[in-house]
Amino acid sequence: MNSHVKKAQQGIGVIIAFIMVVIVVSIAASVITSTASSLESVSNEVNKDTSNKLSSSVEVTQVYITKGPSIGEFQSGVANVSAVLKLRAGSDASRIDELLLQFGTPASSQSIYSSGDATFDTSSFGYRYLIQGGKYQEGYINEGDMVELIFTFAGSANIQEGDNLLLNVVHADGGVVPVDFTAPRSLIGDVIYLYP
Repeated sequence: MNSHVKKAQQGIGVIIAFIMVVIVVSIAASVITSTASSLESVSNEVNKDTSNKLSSSVEVTQVYITKGPSIGEFQSGVANVSAVLKLRAGSDASRIDELLLQFGTPASSQSIYSSGDATFDTSSFGYRYLIQGGKYQEGYINEGDMVELIFTFAGSANIQEGDNLLLNVVHADGGVVPVDFTAPRSLIGDVIYLYP
């Protein structure tokens, strides 16, 4: 009888050890699954960023709004939006008149084409060179150039504090540079920097 008790105790010990192994394996499996999901999410974000950078020759370095002729809020028709662009490293020169800007607020969006010069309004953007690089050529963004594109905001509603805004710079070759940003919590002053 003593040997049966010993065998029963060994059997219970083996069952307990087996249950412990199953628990450890299930915890390890959940950690691996969670890590794989996290890595997939990060890799998708990196892939999106890399695709956007490779698909366009320009980079947006700054976006800001300035009040127009009227005093008060940044309202439709009285706020000018400026985007400062430069050429991406290793890219060929980019023609300014081949760019399209898309600006979106929670209430509206507008598409803006190049005016071909410094004049601008709600449907066309003007441009001016903030810095002329060593390879400067009028009407192009070249290595070393910093170009400001400016247009008048034409949304159906005012830009509000905390609004999620989007500026897409679309090139004629299909490359898109999306810039997402949030309006600051305080729209005070004549110039409000939105990005970076």
